[in-house]
Amino acid sequence: MEQLYERLVAEDGPQIVVCEGGAGLGKSAVVTDVLVRLTEEGWPAAAVRMDGVDASVQTAKDLGARMTLSESPALLLAGVADEASALLVIDQLDAVSTYNGRMSDAYEAVEDVLAQLVGAPNIKVILVARTVDIDNDRRLSGLVAEGARTLRSPSAFWTWTRCGLSCRPAERIPTAWGR
Repeated sequence: MEQLYERLVAEDGPQIVVCEGGAGLGKSAVVTDVLVRLTEEGWPAAAVRMDGVDASVQTAKDLGARMTLSESPALLLAGVADEASALLVIDQLDAVSTYNGRMSDAYEAVEDVLAQLVGAPNIKVILVARTVDIDNDRRLSGLVAEGARTLRSPSAFWTWTRCGLSCRPAERIPTAWGR
């Protein structure tokens, strides 16, 4: 959690951090911890899970409506933050991938939100997705390849520490979580 937090608050850090890993590794839990910490520090924030959207969500404004907002979450956060730091979390991004997703057309809403934030580097974004979807969906692969704006943060580097487990790099990481 601390690594993710530090990346977001760093003045020269990326605007977008992609938290990735396998299913059930605790990506959403870690992101929730960071979200709570930043809001306690006064950051305005908004969060959405893409596994709850349907095919009618095609634009940033549609995504805002799904979140019961009057406008795009990007535009509203930018207005509320007024050049201070703010956070947008888009969880379950794999639900709109072409690899495993059920609503791949809804990815356009995510693209729209991220495009709106190009001119607002103070708005940090956490995208949460499974690595397999990032690696097998050309849109997600392209997103994480955006250089200085985007940083991949594999969960293998932080989940085990959060859960009190320790694995040396040469050891096999368990694949059956909780069994």
